[in-house]
Amino acid sequence: MSSLLGFLCTFSLFISTGYALSCTQCMVLGTKSCNGVSVTCPSDSVCGTYYVVGYQKGVKVSETFTRNCIPKKQCGMKGSFTVMQDYKSEAGISCCYTENCTPPEPTLPKINTQTNGLICRSCIDINSDWCYTSDTVECTGNEDMCYLQTTKIEGLISLNTANRGCTTKNMCELGDQSISAHGMDMKATMKCSSGSDALYSGFFLSITVALFLLC
Repeated sequence: MSSLLGFLCTFSLFISTGYALSCTQCMVLGTKSCNGVSVTCPSDSVCGTYYVVGYQKGVKVSETFTRNCIPKKQCGMKGSFTVMQDYKSEAGISCCYTENCTPPEPTLPKINTQTNGLICRSCIDINSDWCYTSDTVECTGNEDMCYLQTTKIEGLISLNTANRGCTTKNMCELGDQSISAHGMDMKATMKCSSGSDALYSGFFLSITVALFLLC
């Protein structure tokens, strides 16, 4: 447990003519650098880094660093997640716009532990694609959404996980996130709501948060 501004003019031209970048795809825990294979991205994507740091009672307990193709609209996004009252993560995304480039280190939001009045269900299940309990968590800072995240991992290990908690709206809108690395295929999806138990679908969360919860 305690384990995506602006475009270059040239790049804009590439996108408008359907040019597809090649970007490094990799993932690592516990450090801020990784190397991997080069993959061809969709024409609306750029090279990006997604960085998540987890805190328990204010102390950093984990970090997950992922490089992959990232939709250009996600560049510069940052937000937070609260899964349990003393367990919080901060996430940031950075981009670059040339072949197999290395994005700068993402900027994370400032930690904000001030509660904002929103209360969400809270649960974690390491062996299921669903969880629901009577437990709740108080949301903090700009966290204005409740979420249910499910994660599927196949390959060297097979695992389904689920968790609920608070997050910021922009994190809900990231889009379908998946990665293949270290002999595993991983995909995370998320449903969000503004606070009721009736969650609406169509929003997804990066796989890195799921790995963060498993560490």
